[in-house]
Amino acid sequence: MSLVDEMAKFTVSEAVGKIGENHRRRAIEHILDTLGVGLAGNTDPIASSLLTYTERLGERGGYTLLGNAVSASLLQAAFVNGILCHALDYDDSSWRLIGHPSAVVLPSVMATAESMDAGGRELVTAYLIGTEVSCKIGAAAEPELYQAGWHATGVVGVLGAAAGAGYLLGLSLDQMIHALGIAASSASGLRQNFGSMTKPFHAGIAARNGVNAAYLAQCGFTSNPEALEGKTGFFANFANKQPVLKESMGEPFDLLQPGFFVKPYPSCAATHTAIDAMLSLVKEYGCQADQIESIYAGCGPVGPIMLVHNRPLQGTEGKFSMPFVLAAAVADGEVGLDTFTDDKVNDPVIRALMEKVEFGIDEQYRTRSVEEAPALIRVKLKDGRVLERSKQMADGSPEHPLSYEALIGKYRDCAGRVLSPDRVERSLEKIVFLDSLPRISSLTTELRPG
Repeated sequence: MSLVDEMAKFTVSEAVGKIGENHRRRAIEHILDTLGVGLAGNTDPIASSLLTYTERLGERGGYTLLGNAVSASLLQAAFVNGILCHALDYDDSSWRLIGHPSAVVLPSVMATAESMDAGGRELVTAYLIGTEVSCKIGAAAEPELYQAGWHATGVVGVLGAAAGAGYLLGLSLDQMIHALGIAASSASGLRQNFGSMTKPFHAGIAARNGVNAAYLAQCGFTSNPEALEGKTGFFANFANKQPVLKESMGEPFDLLQPGFFVKPYPSCAATHTAIDAMLSLVKEYGCQADQIESIYAGCGPVGPIMLVHNRPLQGTEGKFSMPFVLAAAVADGEVGLDTFTDDKVNDPVIRALMEKVEFGIDEQYRTRSVEEAPALIRVKLKDGRVLERSKQMADGSPEHPLSYEALIGKYRDCAGRVLSPDRVERSLEKIVFLDSLPRISSLTTELRPG
């Protein structure tokens, strides 16, 4: 059986039977996290550009834009919400995908679910299917896809978005095969755009294109059945290899094993072990910026590949800067939503401390895989003391998951930046009990200000 046949068969007829209550509970936690960071995405300058763009293109409609009183067309809602969910780089990630599964799949299935006012249980099922397709294809394409300069969030995510939306639309097996082929020709996303507004654009355009592919297939649009595996197909072009699935679809679901990374900090996942280690030192020893002579940050091979802005000039670039996140951790004693602003990146104290940071691959981590991001932090103080801390797995990783209370707290903090306290609590309750909602509209109403 070809890969596209296996993906389509899983989506259309096999997935539902493999989904248990444990899958649903975990999915709802990630949906909660993704909706929260999507709402908080409205605090980024990208949001005003998106609203202006929606208005100028005449893309207003009846579909929810997270945290906004105005609505948009179905495809535009998937697009805008995808960007908002990834705007802060606070959304979950998968090391197997080397990308962000939920920020693409959830906006695509939410917009599709709104089109039929589906129930929450169907939304959760579609989310599970879409993220599983993304991650299994990603695992088959990585690390070659990433090393070639592609961003899997957009390139692979569009296939998961098409699968999730296609499930909700009730596509037949043949239609699903065509939808995946259409999505494969819609794939895009360059890593060169990391640190700019175009990185979250990758999530939005993948969500939009995935929904578009599913609807086109439903209307009789066709694609080549070898679009994924053919000699000039998806894998040949993006990964320069033929795919081999490492596990069968849904056995296990990637969401459960190995699991997704839920971020406690709104920055690239490759910074998180280092931030954890630095904040631990700051808390234990009370380090101050003026006490520090130098900082050494050693990491694995993935660090320099992802963290491309050693001397950032904008807040968006700071999310991909090891010197900045460590300097901010020392200067402020925390790293959060208010860290990644243009003013903060250009703060004189932080910029002076950034110049003292040496960042590179540490010899003990040189052979680590691209799926790992260990960190060694060594701080030399002016009084001669040397403080050192290492971290193998970051807080929020599947190995060190955030507590349920921390997830709820993160949602309240994010949602509370754009919604009233009452709406925050009502939306939280709807999400927690999403599986039992008879109509998704009862949730989307609470995701708008008012």
